[in-house]
Amino acid sequence: MDFSDDNKKLAFASDKVYVIDIESNKLINSFQCSNSTIRALKFFSNTSSIVVGSFDRTARVYNYLSGNLVKVFKEIDGVVMSIDVKNDLISIYSAGKGIYIYNSNNFNLEKFIKYDNSLITCLKFIDDRIIASDWNGDIYLFSSENNSYEKIFSNDATILKIDISNDKRFLIAGGPMVV
Repeated sequence: MDFSDDNKKLAFASDKVYVIDIESNKLINSFQCSNSTIRALKFFSNTSSIVVGSFDRTARVYNYLSGNLVKVFKEIDGVVMSIDVKNDLISIYSAGKGIYIYNSNNFNLEKFIKYDNSLITCLKFIDDRIIASDWNGDIYLFSSENNSYEKIFSNDATILKIDISNDKRFLIAGGPMVV
């Protein structure tokens, strides 16, 4: 599930991707995009595009108004578990492989950060870095500059969702137990 940057649209997936106009409570569009369970989706800023990742080891960009396929990321080689979009970058975590970082203007692969320690459950851009939570209850800070990462927090329970306050002073994490 994802809200558009202006909080006027909501996208979620079950058997299809559904995009709803929140103000009018009307369906903008629904479309089939995978024969497998959709695990992650994220709106692009200020466009009519959405990126969708699934258990079939694919990540795809669609025009959510028409439902037309725009791009398939062919480098992905594992189940897509988490996606984030910020400005002109897309980050996609592929289970057991690592984080793929693409340019959202031309869809070229910019960087790959290998990470096969544990299953990443959620990732978010923070400036030029990526913060990610994993199945073991750890939170890591990834640097795309030198393809490295460091553990910044550890918990006894799985962290399923992370977010960062707008002023970047607070990290919010949640799972079976709220941190």
